[in-house]
Amino acid sequence: ATLAWNACGSFVDRWVPLRTDGGKCVFLAAGETMMLPIAHGEGKFVPRDEQVLDRIRDKAQAALRYDGDNPNGSVDDIAGICDPSGRVFGLMPHPERFVDVTQHPTWTRGGVEQTDGLKLFQRAAAYFA
Repeated sequence: ATLAWNACGSFVDRWVPLRTDGGKCVFLAAGETMMLPIAHGEGKFVPRDEQVLDRIRDKAQAALRYDGDNPNGSVDDIAGICDPSGRVFGLMPHPERFVDVTQHPTWTRGGVEQTDGLKLFQRAAAYFA
C-alpha cells in the first residue's frame, strides 16, 4: 500500500469525523467515533491491488476510517491501519494535535471535555505499561 496525492489535488487541513472498526488495534476502542485534525497533501491510502485490500479487511487491519466525508479519496475510507498484532498503528489524522481541549476549534464555546487524541495515546500507554 502507499500514500498518494489527495484526490482533490491539494493540501487539506481541517477536522474530520472518524470511526473505529472492531479490529485489534490497541490504540482504539471498537465502535468508537471521534474527531481529529488532518493536514496533508498526500494522504490518500491506496493498496497495491485488490488482494492486498482483501488481506487488510480479512485481518481486521483497517482500524480507522473516515466517517462520512472522505477528505482525500482513500480507498475504503481508510484513515489508519495496524499491523496484525494491533500494536503498530499508522494513520493520517493527527492525534498529537488534539491532546488538550484548547486545541479544538470550538473549545471557547464549551462542550469539549475530553480530547480524542489524548484518549488514543492513553489507551496505548495503558496497554504497553
